[in-house]
Amino acid sequence: MEIEDNKYYDFIIKIWTIIIFFISFDLFYEFYTGKNTLGFTAELPGRLVGFLKDEMKIGHLYSAFILIALSTTYQFLINKKFNNNIFKDFIFYFVLLFLFIISFLIGERANFIRISLILILFLNIFLKNYKVNLSIIFICFTVFTFITINNERFTQRFWTTFLSPLINNPTKALFTKPYGDHYRAALEVNDRNKLFGVGLRNYANEASRNIYAKNSSVHPHQLYFEFLAELGWVGFFIFLFFFFYSLYLGTVSYFKDKNSYKMCAILFIFSQILPFIPSGSFFTTYGATLFWINYALIVTNKKN
Repeated sequence: MEIEDNKYYDFIIKIWTIIIFFISFDLFYEFYTGKNTLGFTAELPGRLVGFLKDEMKIGHLYSAFILIALSTTYQFLINKKFNNNIFKDFIFYFVLLFLFIISFLIGERANFIRISLILILFLNIFLKNYKVNLSIIFICFTVFTFITINNERFTQRFWTTFLSPLINNPTKALFTKPYGDHYRAALEVNDRNKLFGVGLRNYANEASRNIYAKNSSVHPHQLYFEFLAELGWVGFFIFLFFFFYSLYLGTVSYFKDKNSYKMCAILFIFSQILPFIPSGSFFTTYGATLFWINYALIVTNKKN
């Protein structure tokens, strides 16, 4: 049932967009000064915390709403009358480049990979000018390369400890420290609890036992390993079926109603279930909230 012609739906989307832009300027200020507008600073070099103070996971929130902010910006520009469409396109691509740079400056490598991927898909789904899109993608990664080369902190985080090992030996890089220890511990937990796992939120207690690999964490830091450890093979395949079937239904629904926010949510969830990329715990309030908000957009009944 539609509620007041989607009045609250549109209002909430606009509020989210304003928040993302506010967070973006705050993160840029933190990068430039070393502290955000409230005085918070990251404990690790090459990372930004924004308004999350000592929780270095602002990149996850950013990835959850960046496409929604871009879609709202695009629709706002479409509804405004410009004498020159080139000026409108310039504003949109400038905003996209700004958000891309912020996502990189945050310093969360896994979320930066996800954001980069969904931005490329977003451009080619909604904006069919492939030559311009290719130029923008080239500019984005030129900026990424320039900053990485000329900033010691980003060189260390993105090249020395991430891209270089991944290029040289992808298989070995997957199980190197620190995440490799988490993955091995999760596989050991699954090996002892193959069918149904150890149960939701029980991984930390189980992995802390001396029978498992050293340096295990409170969660495996990767979605698939987390499912295997806590839900076993039964829960693993149930969730995989649920995710991919939902994405299929959402995509079919998108081509019927052309709700751009629905596709934005589909791209976000797709990025979250990519294998091998490190992630936060799925079964937490923070992670689950970002996931299920986007999932709700997929199943929404908003008309075009």
